[in-house]
Amino acid sequence: MIKKCLSCGKLFKPDKMHPYQKICFNKECRILQRSINLRKWRIRNPDYFKNRTDNLEMMKEWRKNNPNYYKEYRKNNPKIKEKTRIYVKAFRERCKQNQLFVD
Repeated sequence: MIKKCLSCGKLFKPDKMHPYQKICFNKECRILQRSINLRKWRIRNPDYFKNRTDNLEMMKEWRKNNPNYYKEYRKNNPKIKEKTRIYVKAFRERCKQNQLFVD
């Protein structure tokens, strides 16, 4: 089944696992659709970020009351520590390639 992209108007074949797909695989079309979906979500959820400062204060208080939590967690979960180390290394490498930041 061939469909017409709602963004650019070109014909495309939807992914067989997502036959309801309305946007083609073009990067610009996906970015546009993502921004439209985000805008709709923010309209439907206007209070989502409303209490953000309250949450930050609660987190700061929790960290103050539990200063060694993360150190103990990493010590007791060496697999998680290694997984995080690998992830951060790969993340920094991607950032360097995209020139997002420089160490």
